[in-house]
Amino acid sequence: MNNTKYKLSVAIPVRDRMILTSKCIESIWRNTTKFDKINIYIFDNKSDLSKDRALYFNTLLKNKLICHYSYDTDVSVYKSFGKGVLFQRWIDMMITEYELYKT
Repeated sequence: MNNTKYKLSVAIPVRDRMILTSKCIESIWRNTTKFDKINIYIFDNKSDLSKDRALYFNTLLKNKLICHYSYDTDVSVYKSFGKGVLFQRWIDMMITEYELYKT
């Protein structure tokens, strides 16, 4: 019997299209049955903030359907193309997690 543990880590940059974000998260959970752990990192790139949006992501965090949520502005992405900054941040998070896990 194979006792290998598999973990999936996914970075999702999002902006305003809540239905697409919702469907993407649902699809990951429904269709990735080979993983023992699923970590979904949401990087909200300058979306229009609303109470409903904040409540939605807070609920996902609370229910452990995502493990990270951050909201970015022009300042936090250095007034550049946000996805490059967000993916670099995610890569740094994965390196840190790997280093902590390795020791």
